[in-house]
Amino acid sequence: MHRFFIFEPDKISESRVIISSDELLHQMCDVLRFKTGERIIFLDNSGYEYLCEINKISKKEISALIIEKKKNAAEPSIKICLYQAIPKTKALHVVVEHLVIAFLVILITHQVGDWIGAMFNFK
Repeated sequence: MHRFFIFEPDKISESRVIISSDELLHQMCDVLRFKTGERIIFLDNSGYEYLCEINKISKKEISALIIEKKKNAAEPSIKICLYQAIPKTKALHVVVEHLVIAFLVILITHQVGDWIGAMFNFK
C-alpha cells in the first residue's frame, strides 16, 4: 500500500483527505494511475497515519474518505536533536544519512568559520 506525506495546500479533515498540490496530483494520477476505490495511507507529520479510500478524482483534486486514523507505530518514542558542526569536507550528508532525528542544528564553529572565510575570501 502506498504512503504519502501531506503538506499544504493538501488538507486532512475529520472524515476526508483532499489532495490539491500539483506534485502529489501528478504522482497519484499520472505516475501511479490511482483509481477510485483504491486504498492509500497518508501521514501528516503529527504522528498519525490515515488509511483512506479514494472516492473522487478530478484534474484539480483527489478526495479520499478516512477509514481509520491511528498512531503511527514507526514514529520513534524518543525525539533526538543533533547538533552537528559543519565538517571540513563536503560530506555532511554522510554524517546524518542514516540517523532518525527530529531536529538537525548546523553549527559553524571557529575552525570551520575560518575555513569558510578562506573559501569565500572573508576577513
